Amino acid sequence: MKELLIVVCLSLFVPFHSQEDARKNFEEDVELFSELYDLIQENYVDTIIHNEFITNILKQTATSVDSYTRFFTREETVLRNKSWSGISYAGIGANVNYINEEVIIEYCKKGYGADSVGLMMGDAIVSINDSSVVNLNLTNTVKLLKGPNGSKVKVKVKRGEVVTDFTIIRKQIISPSIGYTNLYKNEIAVLKINQFLRGSGVAFRDDVLDFVDRGAKGIVVDLRGNRGGIVKECISMLSAFLPKGTLICQLKSKDLKSNYKEYTKQEPINTSIPIIILIDKNTMSSAEIFAGTMQDLDRAVLIGESTFGKGLVQGTRFLEDESTLYITAARYHLPSGRSINISAKNKPFISSPAKETTPQFFTLNGRVVKANSGVFPDLFISQKSNNSDIINSVSKSRLDFNFTVSELRKIKLTPEDSTGANKKEYLKYLLKNKEMINLNAEREWEKLKKSSTVSTLPAAVLNRIDKELNKIKKQLIKSSINQLYEELNKRIIYQSKYLEGLYAFNLKKDDCFKKALELISDPSTYKKIINFR
Repeated sequence: MKELLIVVCLSLFVPFHSQEDARKNFEEDVELFSELYDLIQENYVDTIIHNEFITNILKQTATSVDSYTRFFTREETVLRNKSWSGISYAGIGANVNYINEEVIIEYCKKGYGADSVGLMMGDAIVSINDSSVVNLNLTNTVKLLKGPNGSKVKVKVKRGEVVTDFTIIRKQIISPSIGYTNLYKNEIAVLKINQFLRGSGVAFRDDVLDFVDRGAKGIVVDLRGNRGGIVKECISMLSAFLPKGTLICQLKSKDLKSNYKEYTKQEPINTSIPIIILIDKNTMSSAEIFAGTMQDLDRAVLIGESTFGKGLVQGTRFLEDESTLYITAARYHLPSGRSINISAKNKPFISSPAKETTPQFFTLNGRVVKANSGVFPDLFISQKSNNSDIINSVSKSRLDFNFTVSELRKIKLTPEDSTGANKKEYLKYLLKNKEMINLNAEREWEKLKKSSTVSTLPAAVLNRIDKELNKIKKQLIKSSINQLYEELNKRIIYQSKYLEGLYAFNLKKDDCFKKALELISDPSTYKKIINFR
């Protein structure tokens, strides 16, 4: 077994010029590695656990090739196969965290056990199956909540001063491929694609067909934050908009099994409806194939930021013990012929091909598109960030969390119920507890006060600066209350209307989405962008 594992490790790093040299050098390397291994086993001060040591070597070997290549044990391979269907584990569907020595529920997923029995944000788990969680760490607490799909778990929960027993049925936690769908104002179909998983192609085509039948005038596909997934599912989705037999991408590899072209294999649903695709810097891999192909074929207008630039495809290779090597096996090229991969810094033992020398690539309608740099949007709109110091500091203080818990316990608050009175209450609450908010300036000042230079200043001077910082914080809270209140509303919506509700709320102020609506309502500008003749 040791020899087999050594061979697997070393075989990843052997770019030789001739078969004879390869064999000779390989045998020498195996012998050297075996000698090193024996020296470690014989001389290391503690006992080396063989299986765990070799597994670690295999993992380190794989990841040293590139950031995407991975080695998975047999057990990990089983779990990974489930993850491609969106299945992660079976549990109660609640995110928990240790806060002030209590296990606090931070979120209940829609439709799962915790949500079904009425648990909510801020509830404290006291025991699981009659075992106290007081002295357990978070990892072990989560393990107790997990179990076989369909099994029951008893959970004692404290809300305020009231303690209640619940029996919860565990369910497999499934991450949806399509996170949100809606026919916006009965005209524009919106589909948020989180990831390309098994079965997502069929689901996407069904959704598109439904929207077209209901009279959709345009479609917005949101790929922001989509980190990729199964290429065949991506192609199945693209088939909804492209003629059957359309070239989607070409995979190029030194392994002939990984060197082929991908075409759409299904009849389209609609080949003319206007389509807008939203992308950002976290749009990756298969999501870039989707966006880049639609751009190359002038079938959609892309809005947002440049994508990540992962033009690589990984394939799974099986070892004798059913463990797997998930390895970068090919580069994909879009219909125009371009590769969008942004090459990382080459490693000394890897000889990568030079970047494409063709200066330009062209879309179907003759537009110029770039290679080796991700997918550039047709209309660039930077993503706004609300991560100001005051927003981050309030979040770290957990004042927004505590206020949300109190509001949710009083009434079932929805966005429509939010009023100016609630904003005033929130402002009053933040000002009352402002000592818990620790701004960057305050943290830096606390460090300075410990320095030899500042610590010798008169106490009156130090107190005056403390008071001035406190005054500035008070003013900052007041001047930022609209922003702080909006973030609070997002928390409340996330808890009461789940991820779908939060996404719908965010769309109202989404510049990319607003531009998408404008373009769909302006056919002449849409056609001009894609150089439609």
